[in-house]
Amino acid sequence: MLQKLKNIFHFFEAVAANIVYRFPSKELTVIGVPGTDGKTTTTTLIHHILTAAGYKTAILSTLSSAHITTPGRFAVQKFLRRCVNNGCSHAVLEVTSIAIDQYRVWGTNFAVGVLTNIADHEHIDYHQTFENYKNTKLRFLDSCQQKIFGPDLKKSDFKKILAASLLLGEFNARNVMVAAQVARLLHIGEEVIGKAVASFQLPSGRLEIVHRQPLVIVDFAHTPQAFAAVLPVVKKMGKKLIHVFGATGNRDKSKRPIMASIAARYDDFIFLTHEDTYHENREQIISQLEQGLIKSDYKNYEKVYDRKLAIEKALNMAKVGDVVILTGVG
Repeated sequence: MLQKLKNIFHFFEAVAANIVYRFPSKELTVIGVPGTDGKTTTTTLIHHILTAAGYKTAILSTLSSAHITTPGRFAVQKFLRRCVNNGCSHAVLEVTSIAIDQYRVWGTNFAVGVLTNIADHEHIDYHQTFENYKNTKLRFLDSCQQKIFGPDLKKSDFKKILAASLLLGEFNARNVMVAAQVARLLHIGEEVIGKAVASFQLPSGRLEIVHRQPLVIVDFAHTPQAFAAVLPVVKKMGKKLIHVFGATGNRDKSKRPIMASIAARYDDFIFLTHEDTYHENREQIISQLEQGLIKSDYKNYEKVYDRKLAIEKALNMAKVGDVVILTGVG
């Protein structure tokens, strides 16, 4: 009830923001990308393809802020007005379900809406149920002029894309396919798309290799779906997989033991530690993660309440040929 009352204020604030900045999206081709996982990579890839096609394109994503993917109502409209003033023709926005519900992108004229995927156990703390979470994203897509629901596996040769893409993992091949679908809707040719994909580099913190021997990888994976996609890929990259992870505070608690149980399938050793705890007790967060390991009868782990120390321990444990992956906040 309290959130609904707040959202009444948010709505009027959104109206005011659009009036103040003169509905800037009407002068742009705006692409919005919601979804549980893959939003940042897909958003960045769409921006890269559009830029390669010769369009002056702006981007607003998680990489713009460490904590807020989609900023407030006035910030979004100010950003879009700056895009217009700087001569941009296109803008690509990463859009969260909470941002949609709180009217942060209200009034924005989205030419294309792109749903990368929908998974359980994300933002349930806010939306209360998965149905509410899903319907929020679907409602956003309904407001877009054109919409894409994940990769079109029927019309695209998935194996061909997977083989041609220089990006690791099937999940990234799917991101490539979704971005290519957007580009085709915007009348960009296949040759331009192909060259852009071939030259694309993953954004910071997305399967980012930060050291070679031992191999150290940073990835933003923070959901069960992301763990199940990323860990099998990095498992094949070395002898032993050492994993440092935690869970964000004040977020859906039910996903914590699930994430840990998935990690238990692939990791040779786990350092359970903290991420952004916000107002939640870090010992409680780690204890809830530990339940997934206990249930899986997994014993190769250590709880370390300082993330820096956990990373140091992982690096000291790793030998040449091993892989250390740091997931979540990095």
